[in-house]
Amino acid sequence: MTSSITVIGAGPAGSAAAIEARLLGARVTIYERSKLPAHRVCGEFLSPEIVPLLERFGVWSAIEECGPARYFRLGLYFRSERPGACVYKRLPFSEPPFGFSRHRLDRMLLDRALDLGAALIHEQADASEFRPLIVAHGRHPDGPSARRSGNRMFGFKAHFDGTAKPDEPLELYFFDGGYAGVNLVEGGSTNVCGVASESFLHRYAFDADGVIRAIPMLATRLAPLRRSMDWMYTGPLLYHQPPPKAAAAGVYLAGDALSFTAPFTGSGILSAVLTGSLAGRHAAQGIDVAHHVAACSRALRPAYWATSVFRALLRTSWAVPLIRFVPGRVLVSLTRPTVRSDQTTAC
Repeated sequence: MTSSITVIGAGPAGSAAAIEARLLGARVTIYERSKLPAHRVCGEFLSPEIVPLLERFGVWSAIEECGPARYFRLGLYFRSERPGACVYKRLPFSEPPFGFSRHRLDRMLLDRALDLGAALIHEQADASEFRPLIVAHGRHPDGPSARRSGNRMFGFKAHFDGTAKPDEPLELYFFDGGYAGVNLVEGGSTNVCGVASESFLHRYAFDADGVIRAIPMLATRLAPLRRSMDWMYTGPLLYHQPPPKAAAAGVYLAGDALSFTAPFTGSGILSAVLTGSLAGRHAAQGIDVAHHVAACSRALRPAYWATSVFRALLRTSWAVPLIRFVPGRVLVSLTRPTVRSDQTTAC
């Protein structure tokens, strides 16, 4: 059993790693250079598979007390510039997911790690000084596809206030340049988060309000609401799987530092908490990094390839005709990480 672990990053992945390691008795120091809590470009969506993990961490009851939005239906809107190539599909969730703000979730997970005895240092860590080390500091916007001008993808997000129907479905709006999700979170706010290509955003001078106006059904959906914060942007986004082999001895990657999948899956927070939990467990138990990478790959790879196929399909003329016949449960299940029962129970 490893006695002392360093974690870089206090987002969902880093805090989950710290909680897991503390539950196993390891000393934990978290380095975080940003001020927390803070809004992040995030879908703010908790898929039901995350609940057992959050229950074991001891934070789920506190989340429930905040009144997260619950969703029983998913609405999918596909719009194309080709005449007549539009469809709206509504389907039930087999298990209801939740809408919960990212800045509050980050605070709850970090507070739980600190309550369990982890130490927090507000500065940037020198990664070369620490082993074992858990790296959970977010994406690396690097690589050939990220640098190719016009082809890059960027995320945007804002909250809206106003009277929203409690029975509104969670909705995803797909358009030629990307997609946007709309969902309630606790307190009655509506989160709007999307991803669009650089070339598409340039048409609207990188103004997300212009993007919304260009999608009639989305504009109608948001018309009764009022944007309550400035738009946030992030990018370029680079989709990638876990590395084929361990990057360095004693270094455990988690969250977006390990893998980044198309956000329309609604499983980004689940992936972060799951891989963070695995990193904390494997580092505390002294399990080889290669085993950690393999375990994360088994959990994430099927969803990564399913979303890759779906993204490629969206760029073709086949997307709208085919989506009419794709069962909703299949679409949802294929694009989520695989969570095994032994990953949500105590060691």
